[in-house]
Amino acid sequence: MKYGLEGIKKSFGRQTVFDGLDFDFSKCGLYLIKGESGSGKTTLLNIIAGYEDFDGGKRVIKKGTKIAYIFQTYELINNLTVAENIDLFENLYHITFDKKQEIIEILGLQDIMDHYPDECSSGQKQRIGIARALMMDPEIIICDEPTESLDMENKQNVMELLTTLAKEKIVLLASHETELIEKYQPAVYEIIDKKLQSNDEIDNEVVEAKDVLLPKPDQKYLKKIIRKVLHHSSIVQLFIILVIALTALVSLQTYFTIFKPIESLEILNSYEIYIEVTNDDEENPVRVPGERIVKFDNIILDGRKYRINVVPIVTNNEELEFYGQKEINGNEIIINQNVAKILMDSQGVSKEKLIGQEMNLSYKIDFFSNEDTFEIAGIVYEDDVQNVLQVYYSNDYFKQTRSISEDMDYYVYHSDSKNIENDYYRFSKNTQLETTNLFVENIERINNEMGIFELVFKAVVIVIFTTLLIYTIYSLKKQWRQVSGNLAIIASCLVPLSKIKSSYIKEKFKELIIIDIVLMGESLLYLLLIGNRGIEINAGVIIVLNIIYLVMLLINIRSIKDYEIATILKDDKDN
Repeated sequence: MKYGLEGIKKSFGRQTVFDGLDFDFSKCGLYLIKGESGSGKTTLLNIIAGYEDFDGGKRVIKKGTKIAYIFQTYELINNLTVAENIDLFENLYHITFDKKQEIIEILGLQDIMDHYPDECSSGQKQRIGIARALMMDPEIIICDEPTESLDMENKQNVMELLTTLAKEKIVLLASHETELIEKYQPAVYEIIDKKLQSNDEIDNEVVEAKDVLLPKPDQKYLKKIIRKVLHHSSIVQLFIILVIALTALVSLQTYFTIFKPIESLEILNSYEIYIEVTNDDEENPVRVPGERIVKFDNIILDGRKYRINVVPIVTNNEELEFYGQKEINGNEIIINQNVAKILMDSQGVSKEKLIGQEMNLSYKIDFFSNEDTFEIAGIVYEDDVQNVLQVYYSNDYFKQTRSISEDMDYYVYHSDSKNIENDYYRFSKNTQLETTNLFVENIERINNEMGIFELVFKAVVIVIFTTLLIYTIYSLKKQWRQVSGNLAIIASCLVPLSKIKSSYIKEKFKELIIIDIVLMGESLLYLLLIGNRGIEINAGVIIVLNIIYLVMLLINIRSIKDYEIATILKDDKDN
């Protein structure tokens, strides 16, 4: 036996299709394979073609034999024209079949060569599939329902063509249209009881393989075909992945920019804690560390009473912006921008006019009211926290002009950047004291207010990232279902799968490089404009996306094998 099957066993799960099936088709001729629906006719053809695996037995096909497959479902590449589909083998191997034009005319395809498969009828598609298969000038032609979609005239044309070819080639044909085909006197085989039975014998000559090794396929043309196969779905997929990925990165960067914990406020006296004894107990007197200071009354500006914090400058902040003097002496004061705005609005003057103006401030010492006149020497621009009004006087002023009474219950305690929070909360726990520090209080307030918005925003970021991961996996799987069928069709034109996989991987790597360039470019821009906060997570997102992309690519590539081409084509139709 030069061509045939010996003792083939094949099962799908618990269902046995073939059990010791033998089939010798070494001689040229027309072989008709009959059988009830579900008996395994298509499976048998797929095993002969090498497109489907089997459980036991032997497939005998001489090396170098060209096998062409006329598929029941046409299996055309929709991104290629009719001419490109028919000439697929010729363009890949630069081998022209001398009967090419004759076959095209017999099949009536000469007027639709520039059309696309989607523009053709089912009958035309069937004839295109037949023409493409015959262009390989094969020794074995496998036909699965080749006349099913054709009108009577074309059925006869196809059968006459196959009968003519069967004089020199092996033509294996499975069909339900047995009455039509038996008119052309085939050798009839029927699948009965999981075996192939026949009383017919063919006396023709044994087909000899031409022992001509095919050259390597044209790699440039193979890349061109795969690029066409990927073109539409890849552009849409790439665009959507980029949009979602960029949205994810921008949302992540926005999160780190907006919701970074506030650790400092640029204000004078950041680390001064003001402590007032509100409930002194003679039996258990409060001992407050720090320096006694004067507590000022509320101030009337523009006819309105304002609660203004009037405190001595204990520590200066060189990073703050000042207008006028930074250092003060005697009765000079510095006001913050909020006080300056009230004065400028009420008087209709500029900040230049405020410098040198006088301001009366009242306070009590030993229960006696006092009022002193101070001169505005400068304006300090602090972080605007709840529009707080601040006036600063020289710490030495009262030491020089007034005595600080031992009965005064208002203190300033100087802490530092490391201990300010601990010191503040330590004093706050004492119910006999009222403790104030703008730095701690406002950082806590701002962070608490941002907490709710942060949770909402974080949830949005998580949803976007989850969408990115799910869509990337989904789109790659969906595209593979669409593309794998076309790759299997190219493989049916005798192109080694290794070459197809290599070209496919290169095209997908180009997509990944585009994604990486765009995302890394955006991250670099963020790094230059905003800073490196969260940049590690940005890099992590890009790395995870690359890993998912590469893993899915590897899984897809490993899933396509020569003996699974039939399954891939079936799955492509099911999806």
